[in-house]
Amino acid sequence: MFELPRLRALAVVLCLLSLMGVPASARAQTKSPPSWKALDALVADGKVEEAARGVEARLTAAKAKRDADEWTRALVRTVQLRTQLHGYETAVRFLREQPWPDDARQRATLNLFYAAVLTHYVDAYGYEIGRREQVVSQGPVDLKAWTKDQLLAEVQRAHAAVWALRQDLGSQPVTALSEYLQANTYPQGIRSTLRDAVTYLWVGVLARSDLWKPEHELEVFRLDVGTLLEGSPKVELTDGAVHPLTKVAALLGDLEAWHLGAGRREAALEARLRRYEVLASSFPEAADRLRVREHLAAHLKGFRDVAWWAMGQRQLADLESGAGHPVTAHALAKAGAEAWPKSLGGQRCGALVAQLEAPELYALGMEADGPGKRSIQVRHRNLPRVFFRAFALDVEARLAKPTQELSLLPHGEEVRRMLDTRKPDAAWSTALPATPDFREHTTYVTPPALAPGMYAIVVSGREDFREKDNKIISLPVAVTPWVVVARRDGSRRVEVRVVDGATGAAVPDVELRLITPDYSKRRFGIVTRRVDARGEFSLEAEPGTYQSVMLVLGRGRSLMVHPGQYFLSPEHRSTPEDQSLVYTDRAVYRPQQKLLWKVVSFRPEQDSKRYQVLPDAAVKVTLVDPNGQVVETRDARTNSFGSVAGEFTIPAGRPLGSWYVRANPWGAAAVRVEEYKRPTFEVTLKDAPEALRLNRPATFKGEARYYFGLPVTAGKVKWRVSREPVLPPWWYWERPSSRSRLVASGSASLGEDGGFSVTFTPEADERMAKTPGLSWRYRVEADLTDEGGETRSASRAFRLGFVAVEGRVESDAGFFREDQPAQVRLLRSNLDGAPQAGPGRWRLVALKQPASPLLPAEVPVREVLPLEGTERRESTPTPGDALHPRWATAREMADTLESWEDGAELAQAPVTHDAQGVAPVTLPALRAGAYRLRYETTDAFGQKASAQYEFVVAGARAPVALPAMLLAERSSVRVGEVARLVVTSGFEGQPLVLELYQGRQRIEQRVLKAGQGRAVVEIPVTEALRGGFTASLSMVRDWQHVGITQTLSVPFDDKALSLEFATFRDTLRPGAKETFRVTVKGPRGAKLEAGAAELLAYMYDQSLDLFGPHTPPQVAQLYPQQSSVPQTESSASGYCRDWISDDLREVQDVPEPREDQLKFDDGYGLG
Repeated sequence: MFELPRLRALAVVLCLLSLMGVPASARAQTKSPPSWKALDALVADGKVEEAARGVEARLTAAKAKRDADEWTRALVRTVQLRTQLHGYETAVRFLREQPWPDDARQRATLNLFYAAVLTHYVDAYGYEIGRREQVVSQGPVDLKAWTKDQLLAEVQRAHAAVWALRQDLGSQPVTALSEYLQANTYPQGIRSTLRDAVTYLWVGVLARSDLWKPEHELEVFRLDVGTLLEGSPKVELTDGAVHPLTKVAALLGDLEAWHLGAGRREAALEARLRRYEVLASSFPEAADRLRVREHLAAHLKGFRDVAWWAMGQRQLADLESGAGHPVTAHALAKAGAEAWPKSLGGQRCGALVAQLEAPELYALGMEADGPGKRSIQVRHRNLPRVFFRAFALDVEARLAKPTQELSLLPHGEEVRRMLDTRKPDAAWSTALPATPDFREHTTYVTPPALAPGMYAIVVSGREDFREKDNKIISLPVAVTPWVVVARRDGSRRVEVRVVDGATGAAVPDVELRLITPDYSKRRFGIVTRRVDARGEFSLEAEPGTYQSVMLVLGRGRSLMVHPGQYFLSPEHRSTPEDQSLVYTDRAVYRPQQKLLWKVVSFRPEQDSKRYQVLPDAAVKVTLVDPNGQVVETRDARTNSFGSVAGEFTIPAGRPLGSWYVRANPWGAAAVRVEEYKRPTFEVTLKDAPEALRLNRPATFKGEARYYFGLPVTAGKVKWRVSREPVLPPWWYWERPSSRSRLVASGSASLGEDGGFSVTFTPEADERMAKTPGLSWRYRVEADLTDEGGETRSASRAFRLGFVAVEGRVESDAGFFREDQPAQVRLLRSNLDGAPQAGPGRWRLVALKQPASPLLPAEVPVREVLPLEGTERRESTPTPGDALHPRWATAREMADTLESWEDGAELAQAPVTHDAQGVAPVTLPALRAGAYRLRYETTDAFGQKASAQYEFVVAGARAPVALPAMLLAERSSVRVGEVARLVVTSGFEGQPLVLELYQGRQRIEQRVLKAGQGRAVVEIPVTEALRGGFTASLSMVRDWQHVGITQTLSVPFDDKALSLEFATFRDTLRPGAKETFRVTVKGPRGAKLEAGAAELLAYMYDQSLDLFGPHTPPQVAQLYPQQSSVPQTESSASGYCRDWISDDLREVQDVPEPREDQLKFDDGYGLG
């Protein structure tokens, strides 16, 4: 601390008198404190507590002798040892309570350690400290009550007390404090004085945004980067209202000016570089960071004649690299390395150049593919050529004579031995395109013609395949005529289907060997089977066994090892157990309040999808506290509806937090027990009274009212506005940062009516208007604190773009039927979804389809467009960057249709939207095919908004150029209705497999051919399908698998009850009585017989939802939804790699110099 009182003279006299009373012989026999060497030995032995006691003995002796050096050493050593023992609070208390010597340098040392232990204390107990509320008192406040702001203000005062001595410290080298300070490793003359050390130590604390006040984090956007980049702001450094970044600029500006005044240009440059580093990391916006980079580049021009300029070049290069400019970074670093090659900065620049120029190689391969396919993906950088060797694998020999690892394929060292001892069955190389942008790029490689069979294709960056300065990767690849599609049924069963890789047609009678490794006997168990006429085989776990099964198809050199393995185990079906629903009358209680509960016991019958209540059944209800201790238990019996009600009184003296009401049969409800203060008022923010626009002032009216109706007229309102971008699903451009950014803040005063206003301008770069679809979501938040200190908040979110309205096209149908009029709805709204009446126009066009469907790997990669007004990333694409790998999954149908161009126009018409923003449109009857409806409207400011909707019309056929299509006419179908699915492919005659699943059970399978039979499949929905089902479509072509699923819900509408509330008044007075009328109706509004249902009704204080929302259990959630998606795998959709060695030139960076650090020992394992 800064000015602690000296020892009182009276205390000194008393001590002397007490010594006079002690015989000389006794004083001579007093044990002297241990030496510092002995204390260091205790610490080295881990006896830190014993060492701390010895140091305190030395402290007592030093204070008695008024030995300032020894006194300081003992104080610091005690703090170091207490910190090592994780006694962070103890260390702070100790330095606060102990007297300090008067010497200025000693006090500076102690203030540095005092600031450090305060910071350690905040770091260690940040969560608990953050929950403290400030205590206002005329007397001293205990450390345990200090808030984070108070603790950090003390840190700033301690640093300020040291910094005030900077003039004297400037003449002393860092080594003057070598006993307490681990000196930096910067070159001589850069950070060589104690003035440097204390400045940079303080800046290090100020630069930590986690130690900032909340308002400082929110106000970064208000700071002008240009002001912070120039000069030294004149501010009061201990003023908590001054932003930490402003203080950083003031401190480093002062240090820079001092060094410049003395002609120490490199030391001055270092102060400036540290300023750039802090600002670049503290401002999140790209525009601000660009200003920092530009300023740094301009500033460095005046220092090219000194060696430390190269350090600035490396810093600028790192910033450019982080901004997506590796070419610029390379040029900057290269200039620094060439100008000052022997300096630290030059060496760091050279290391960055070497890192950017270092070669890199990655490879992935299809696990199973046909001959002549681009099966290998190579990711590369700075590498001119890649080399391949293919080795045919004798899997039959490995089955007959297993390896130690019981592996069917070689890996690791075994592949290395093949490289050394075997001649490859094929060898080739591929030239790689140049990568002048120093980024990774993609090239696809087609192996030469290989006979069917298993291969290890080894990839190398060197032609000789030596490990030195090379990376070697092994790709196990099957060249095969087949594709295996497998579906898991939990852990018990796997359904396998073998199809022709080129066409997708089922391949019958293929030999299938089930390989089970027996690790105890080091051998394989082999069972031979054959697939049936449909190419199918079911693999099931044997009762009571756990198996790991690999699949081998075919025999001899041309066999195929199916990728991966299947772990099978018996399925354990649990016996349905009785359960309970537990209801409470609210979610939050105080101690000694009553908790009302009701329990409904029932028995689930999953197979029949029915639930039965348990009348006249025993129920045990228990109240449990946060420690899991039972507070009270009640035994009861249910009534004829399976329910029982009761109450508990929550006792005082128990822990606060999450409590539970538990029931047997099992059921539970969580509640909170808190010493809460009921809110007395609420704050609301109203919608803006007029349409809002970007770059125009916006005003929101707020209101604060007590719950009893009167306005809140006294208090402080603080408000803030944040924004985040909102992108449409079809976004083509680079994605802006999705983080929420504060854009405005302020305060407001309350009026006599409890009202207040928030006015700000939602700003946006006008250049972004060229980017259609971009909008921002703004959130206005207001916090009101009344005279009693109670704080309540309100928020209002809204969207703004350069167009004030948006249109949508909606339909209840997933597809339309041929030659029948189609109904769609055109919706017009503002960007928040509020309906907007007004005119619009629609236009119907056919879609221009490709001549042939594109399989997933053939779809070009969509280019990401640069955003207007943003910096361009430095990138030089290569041909492979535009291709998808062969294991790519299929695009969503909507994405594919959206990419097709407009064809012939078929119809158009104007529309007028009603007050609900709706304009119904009946489209003309259409032939089967793919279509687009375009919609356009204009906002009140003359800006156009558009929307589009692609759809399919199907009948006997559905001629759409998609590799596979599965569409449901409706996503929800009731029992007794018909579910319709479009099932087809744009490849004429393409084999398709349609399967229906309920849960994990397959209930139906249909093998179809595209173009043969109707494209629309009809499925009658029966009672057995309640809970829903999933349709799964699978097709294979060109060794690529396309799988599509559609989930359809079948509601339990035969279980639904509806409730209607009716009352005579909306407002009640305390103590008044009111009658509520509740009407209960059965499914589809059917009238219930008297006594057919039991009703639970209760009322609670809505304001308690602020502390915890009340969410009673929902009975409808009990009924099983059985429309889960089946787990399907394919040998055509996998990729693999096996690292053999990685010795590519790995460039080690030259580390940055270490900063000055106060000496604290590591306390790991102690305390």
